[in-house]
Amino acid sequence: MEEKSKILNLEEAKIYWSLRAKEQGIKYVGHIGHSNEEHKNFYWRKAKFLNELIPRHKRVLDFGCGVGMFSHLFDKGKYLGVDIIDSAINLTLPHYRYQLIENYSEIEGRFDLIFTANVLQHISDLGDVFKCFRKVMRKGHLLLMENYTDSGVHMYPRGGVEYCNIIENYFHIKSLKTEIFEGGNLAMKIKVK
Repeated sequence: MEEKSKILNLEEAKIYWSLRAKEQGIKYVGHIGHSNEEHKNFYWRKAKFLNELIPRHKRVLDFGCGVGMFSHLFDKGKYLGVDIIDSAINLTLPHYRYQLIENYSEIEGRFDLIFTANVLQHISDLGDVFKCFRKVMRKGHLLLMENYTDSGVHMYPRGGVEYCNIIENYFHIKSLKTEIFEGGNLAMKIKVK
């Protein structure tokens, strides 16, 4: 069995995702070994599922937005997508706001909802990430995460209980809704204060 490679810092993550985007084509960076058609079908199933969970009229931070694959689910004027890969940011949807970041401390603003899709499983220590979330998250509003739980290269699979334990170090959880659906995906809608 091949040993897992670990991403140690943002610079290494940037290099990894830039190379993976170049290899797979920048329109998406997805699960290696799947066809474009499989990616499209899987995306639309996730988008439909997420659309039912997303509260409307909220200021949204899309953390690790990539090419902005899910940005259309949110109000244009209240959305900010951030990523570390400039080639992804360059291909995002028009009329949405995106920002290239070098580190978490560059994220500024106040948000009602933080959304992250398939990003957190690539980060070994989530402490700095949740410190950033705490800095920009308005109290009493929603945190929405959708995360893949299978293991693979550069992956730190976590289940719902483990995420809640981490989140409770930074927020008080008021309510929680979780769903597990195909492919080992875990979706969590968490109201925090």
